[in-house]
Amino acid sequence: MRIKPTQPFLIVAILTLLLLQGCGFQLRGAVVLPQEMAATWVAGHGVSGELTEAVSESIRRSNGGVATAERDATAVLELSNESFSRHVATVDSDGKVSEYLLNYQVHWKLRDKSRQLIHEGVVKQRENYLYNTKQVLGKAQEEQYLRRVMVRKATADLMRALRQR
Repeated sequence: MRIKPTQPFLIVAILTLLLLQGCGFQLRGAVVLPQEMAATWVAGHGVSGELTEAVSESIRRSNGGVATAERDATAVLELSNESFSRHVATVDSDGKVSEYLLNYQVHWKLRDKSRQLIHEGVVKQRENYLYNTKQVLGKAQEEQYLRRVMVRKATADLMRALRQR
């Protein structure tokens, strides 16, 4: 009996998958939300459309659903007080900025049908980037990119907080 060259690889791959499954490993994107969120209305008060859309999409990708109207919802997820700020992190020997720190936060509340508060919290993100006065346009684009990344990370953190409820 000849062993094909792909058989040992296949056996190792199957054993690895069995070990991962046995230890309770789950892919990071796999979030199981509470049953109350079967049809969730995402209400944004003072937040960007980018955030509300990202949260709605994350709920859809999980076991939750997004309600088309607030009256049809089994839960209401209220997002509020979204804020970005930029602070000087370091300066060079000439007193010019060489690094900025970006802060992002958003408050959230999860309520049931009867508007009873189930859970609430604040999601925060921090990023920093080096600044060079000779690359002003590139750094402005980098900051915009980092802001989008921070919204995505905050959305993932929010989904994990909702799962732990």
